[in-house]
Amino acid sequence: MRWRRSKSRCGRPRTSRPSLNTVIRKPENETVLERSVFINTLLLRKGISWDQIFTDLEKTIPYNVKLVRIRPTVDDQGRVTLDMILAAESNGPAVGALKAFQENPLFGAVEWKTITPPSQNGTLYRLALNVTYAQKL
Repeated sequence: MRWRRSKSRCGRPRTSRPSLNTVIRKPENETVLERSVFINTLLLRKGISWDQIFTDLEKTIPYNVKLVRIRPTVDDQGRVTLDMILAAESNGPAVGALKAFQENPLFGAVEWKTITPPSQNGTLYRLALNVTYAQKL
């Protein structure tokens, strides 16, 4: 009997959503809210399968193009974008990588940001790009 009363009280919301939002948005609670958003973002990023990303990239990127950096981001709708830097000995393989991403159904829009020619610090062309990725969270 006691358990039923407790259960019925727990099932009823005591306050409305707008009043809860007012409490959460108070300046003294701002730090907790920011931390919560930060942790939720980390959990979303943790949900990305690195094994699957590298498997799909291995099948897509030409053999003579190197992956220098990759940084996945997740938007509010759970779509994954890969911010990458690729490197190759010439422009041809870099352009081939762009074409390969466009032809592979696992990848969506390709945003070519920059291409940097070889310099004193490196002997490879560097291509910075963003590619939408089909992995859903």
